[in-house]
Amino acid sequence: MKIAGSVIIVTGASDGIGAELARVLARRGASLVLNARNGVRLREVVPEALIVAGDITEGAVRQQIIDEAIKRFGRIDVVINNVDSAPTLLRNVVKNGNHWLDLKLVGGAKSPRDAIGAKVFLATRGVRQRADVFSGGSYGSSSDQRVHFGLGVSTKGDKVEVFWPDGMKEEVSVPNVDRIVTVVEGKGITEK
Repeated sequence: MKIAGSVIIVTGASDGIGAELARVLARRGASLVLNARNGVRLREVVPEALIVAGDITEGAVRQQIIDEAIKRFGRIDVVINNVDSAPTLLRNVVKNGNHWLDLKLVGGAKSPRDAIGAKVFLATRGVRQRADVFSGGSYGSSSDQRVHFGLGVSTKGDKVEVFWPDGMKEEVSVPNVDRIVTVVEGKGITEK
């Protein structure tokens, strides 16, 4: 199993099995994102790792871990820590010229803050895609509330239209791709 160059998230990494797994992965050349409640102790485990302190049971912390990993490394590989066995690495090995865009929507005064119910249309190279903001898909579950668009070889979205839950329509221009962009209702893009 090739670990060098993999982007790996290790939770519960401040001590015990999680800390030891992080040390082993770091020695084998992995790029690490470490999480535990105690950020100071995480820095002692692998000083060069990306540290995201917080309670992994909180949705905002889980989202922050993913956002920070994508922002720094551009991708995430997956490690499964198997009981009584060696870890399994599921490596993201796709190498192509395809691009993507994620939009995080924030509702205004008359829409829900989480923008549940918003519809987003993105047009690029003559193709129009639609994505809806929703929360869960089944009992006890929740989905990423950002909308994701695969752009293929396109390096920009020609037109982005947001239909907010309160009925307002907004067009935004996205200057760059391969990133997560925040759109606030009535204010447009607030993070680039």
